[in-house]
Amino acid sequence: MLEIIAAAARWFQLAANLILLGSCVFLVVAGADKSTYTEQWVERLERLFPKLAISIVIGLIVILAATIGLVTGEIDNILQLEIWIDFISNTRTGQIWGFHVASAILLTVTVLYLLKKTRTRWRYIVCALMAMLPLVVGAMVSHVAAEGLTVLSFLPYALHIILAGVWLGGLPALLLLKYTYVKQVKSKKSSLQDVGILKRFSAMALPVMSFIIITGIVVGDHIFDGDYAALVASPYGWLLNTKLLLLCIV
Repeated sequence: MLEIIAAAARWFQLAANLILLGSCVFLVVAGADKSTYTEQWVERLERLFPKLAISIVIGLIVILAATIGLVTGEIDNILQLEIWIDFISNTRTGQIWGFHVASAILLTVTVLYLLKKTRTRWRYIVCALMAMLPLVVGAMVSHVAAEGLTVLSFLPYALHIILAGVWLGGLPALLLLKYTYVKQVKSKKSSLQDVGILKRFSAMALPVMSFIIITGIVVGDHIFDGDYAALVASPYGWLLNTKLLLLCIV
């Protein structure tokens, strides 16, 4: 049961993190024309930022709690504060998870602070950089980093996740803009500015997708270590095949 809860929380917080990162990058791209930031769709998108950031924190805390329960073998230990402190302080995994949660809290504070500032490109750049931090720390606790905490071991996976956030995480913002654009076309209030944003994001998406494939191959090669039969004999192999298929379709 704890494994299921941890898996669900992991995908929940990861999705929130990717959407937050991708949305910030999308707004940076959109900011070529400063008047874009006065649009209503930007305000609607920004309203999601605090919710997404808080979702990341909640998801990570749930994962950490489930991890403690699994490691100690006692579900009741989840409610013991001293167990949490001991796990975070005295184990490498706990220390990394502590940094992971701390990075998510820092991201949340940054988002809440930046939302009080005037909408400018630098604000979204800072937000995007902060959104990358939990993803990088998360790479340290991934299966890639399990062999040893070195830059070469987790950097390809971190780049893969960050690039996925830039492209895949930006799709909700893209869909929101397209929805707004379609409504404007029907009401004869469409803007060439919106078309320009869509074209700039689409132009950026192609090289990003290429790098996602390249880093995915590097990560997969590191994981399978020459045993490519695992591509069709393991859950992760089928997940990787599915991801590549979706990228090819797109």
